[in-house]
Amino acid sequence: MQRKQLDITLPNGTLVSIMQGDLTKMKTHAVVSSSGADLSHQRGVSKAIADACGQRFQIKGKEFVIRTGGLLKEGDTFVQPADGELAKLGVQCVIHAIAPLPKKGADVRPLLVKTIREALKEVENLKFKTIAFPAICAGKLVVMSKYTDFLSE
Repeated sequence: MQRKQLDITLPNGTLVSIMQGDLTKMKTHAVVSSSGADLSHQRGVSKAIADACGQRFQIKGKEFVIRTGGLLKEGDTFVQPADGELAKLGVQCVIHAIAPLPKKGADVRPLLVKTIREALKEVENLKFKTIAFPAICAGKLVVMSKYTDFLSE
């Protein structure tokens, strides 16, 4: 069950709805997976998304990493067609967002903002209207009250 927590209207008129719920049950055009560069999906939201998409989805992601020689870096995105249960909901794609890893003494905020913007560009390029983001790095880097600040930058 999805519960709306907050609506924010950005200066450009875009409506951002902050929701609480299971990303793998949302009806949206694209779902963002906060992935590691190797697309291994070992835990958290990325694992739940990969599990909902199924084994074929996971194999295709690993094939991409092998084919490109692991060229994904922090801040990059990679679009992969949705599969399995997500596809049945109408989700068109999963956008793997390679989230920054915390580094002692380093400000990862600019890289996190870049990651979010890259995912939004992918949705715009695909001409999708809706996207579901997890709270990327919220457990490690930011508190939820500050997370929405990234959207207005």
